[in-house]
Amino acid sequence: MRLLPIWTYAGVMLSATAALSPAVPGTAHAQGSTLVVDMATAPANLDPAWTCDLWSIGFLQNFYVRLTQYGERPGPDGTTQIDPGNIEPYLAESWTISADGTVFTFTLGDGWTFPSGAPVDSNAVRYSFERALKMNGCGAYFLLDGFYDPPLIQSIETPDDRTVVITLSQPSATALQLWATPAASIVDPAVVEANGGVEEGRMSEYLASNAAGSGPFLLESYLPNERAVLVANPDYRGTPPSADRIEVNWIGSPATLLLRARTGEADITIGLTKQAAASLRDNPDLRLI
Repeated sequence: MRLLPIWTYAGVMLSATAALSPAVPGTAHAQGSTLVVDMATAPANLDPAWTCDLWSIGFLQNFYVRLTQYGERPGPDGTTQIDPGNIEPYLAESWTISADGTVFTFTLGDGWTFPSGAPVDSNAVRYSFERALKMNGCGAYFLLDGFYDPPLIQSIETPDDRTVVITLSQPSATALQLWATPAASIVDPAVVEANGGVEEGRMSEYLASNAAGSGPFLLESYLPNERAVLVANPDYRGTPPSADRIEVNWIGSPATLLLRARTGEADITIGLTKQAAASLRDNPDLRLI
């Protein structure tokens, strides 16, 4: 599990080094358990079944697990990048594929729970997939790989709490990759039903600004286009994240974004213009990637 999936699409990343003494009073954020992240563009909404833009997709996947996940590979300057060509288990601890490539049988890991205490089981997986398909937004396109007539997903069966069987209308070499995307995020059915349920062809007003998953982070607070606070999920079954708390600031002013990066007010800055980033290239206290 990488520390911050929200960075996987970043074009320019500026980070404070671990030994950084900021140019402003106080201690370096990177040395504590709170990470401060400044971003140029805010997510449009947080519903994994509806989001299309990369800023939304990258941010919201901090809060959800999926059947599968992308692996990792070394990136530039000591970083780690996701590897879409390498699919690894996530909620599903194993799976089998029929000889004709149309039937995927997943065995789910045991002990996963939502913050509500409800199990992340086969019913939650089926509910999440069927919800996205019924809403028919961007999430449905990813789940179906763009095949609507006939739909790529023919049926979803749950023989028991830990088994999910997905039958396709035709073979798909990319199904496991598609189901590793945020569109395949597993939501808590009880929370969704208690907050408006599922409406055909419409985004969930509740999940547009809330989270209902079992991922590495919980959404403590969210002010659209301004600020969000993420806290580590104590019940997360994967590798615990390296930060206990993340403060994300969405800053639309290029000048303010650059100033906060230069003074050390942010540990990570994403979305600087090339010109702004170039102006920081010779700063010994900053790392430009």
